Amino acid sequence: MSITMNVMAPLLVGEISNPNSSRSKRQRQDFHDKLVLAKKAGAYAVSMDVWWDVPLTHYVPLFQEVINAGLKLAPIICFHACGGGVGDTVNIPVPERVWKTLPSYARFVSEYGQVSEEYVPYSATPMVLCLYKERMEEFQAFFADFKDSMAEINISLGRNGELGFPSYNPGNAKTDYPTRGALQCYGPLDIASFRLFVERRYGSRDNCLAAWGLPVWVEIFPPADPVAFFARGDHLFTVYGRDFFDWYAGLAIEHARMLMRTAIDVFAATGAPFCGIDIGAKIPGVHWLVGSSRLAELASGLIRTSDACNWNSDDQAHGYGPILDLFSELQNDVSRVVLHYTCLEMADGDGGPVVASKAASLVQWIGAAAKKRGIPVKGENALALKTDGSPQADCNLHAAWERIRKVLSSGCYEGLTILRMSDIFASPLAEEEFHRSVELVQQMGG
Repeated sequence: MSITMNVMAPLLVGEISNPNSSRSKRQRQDFHDKLVLAKKAGAYAVSMDVWWDVPLTHYVPLFQEVINAGLKLAPIICFHACGGGVGDTVNIPVPERVWKTLPSYARFVSEYGQVSEEYVPYSATPMVLCLYKERMEEFQAFFADFKDSMAEINISLGRNGELGFPSYNPGNAKTDYPTRGALQCYGPLDIASFRLFVERRYGSRDNCLAAWGLPVWVEIFPPADPVAFFARGDHLFTVYGRDFFDWYAGLAIEHARMLMRTAIDVFAATGAPFCGIDIGAKIPGVHWLVGSSRLAELASGLIRTSDACNWNSDDQAHGYGPILDLFSELQNDVSRVVLHYTCLEMADGDGGPVVASKAASLVQWIGAAAKKRGIPVKGENALALKTDGSPQADCNLHAAWERIRKVLSSGCYEGLTILRMSDIFASPLAEEEFHRSVELVQQMGG
């Protein structure tokens, strides 16, 4: 198996409204310089965010810079907003024209009443699927001449480009790492979707309430008091709780199925310019509380409680079986569908007992189960791989890279994308660690 070492470009290079400003020129020169270094260091491709609200003309000179440096392109077609996330340095919203096609209440709404516009809510995906497809078609037509330089096209499936609900939010004590985050299903559209799901499952509203052991006058609603709901164990031990998470996680999976099948229809169509090029999507490494309650993954919509019997099963990827089954279902004879998984640099136990992290275990579980299903899987780091030069930071950086190299040596992951390219050249030690990893890949035949 050939292993590729990719690097991720800055979130945005140059000013959209003023590409000839001194600031834009400085950023493009820095980008050029980093590309030269990346190629020299042994990188294969450059992953680059192509924002929905940014004209495609902005990316032509940037793509050409990548190609001129002797590197391949791995663009991410971004359907998410930028701003407010870990490492976000620019603000780019979901286009206003997209929101105007939807009812004003079609938003992610948390259990605390917080509204998110980082991504169109999954219950509204059928309403905007034509817009997702339109952007994919526009991208392919515009960049058809770059086809020979395309290594992969990645599809953004949620906040930060990853599949999952925007459940954890930096800077908010109630939902920041390492809390469980917040359920994101309290908007009118989601409530209606939940009701329709259970009524279809049971045949009628009354049958549903009878199955839950509730009187007919009760409203069908997501957990009214999530804190008490989880504290009682209702998510695990009641029919209502298991039905709720079947819907919640299922909504995310169905969203991914619709978008990825659309991507296959566009990019893998007979005669399409990008036919045969890998199509990828990213799954976040929600690694905290995995060693205890697993509530963070539940709030993100990555696992469900009806699969709790599989949470310790290697074959079912410790609860990620349904997501992997989707990626297996998406495989076709034309364009491979690649799963990208984050947090390759982290260790089990990071942050102490309260965090209950099982990051390294998750990476192993998902990699092995994906390989068994014939799913190509690649990895990415979750946090910046750089040091301030102190002995402890240097030691931490080396340990993180050692964990990455261990994963690459396992034979499950066939690629690595480093977030971001500037971090590789932020210090001599960071650059040395990247070189060492490239040498390992080359020794393995990558």
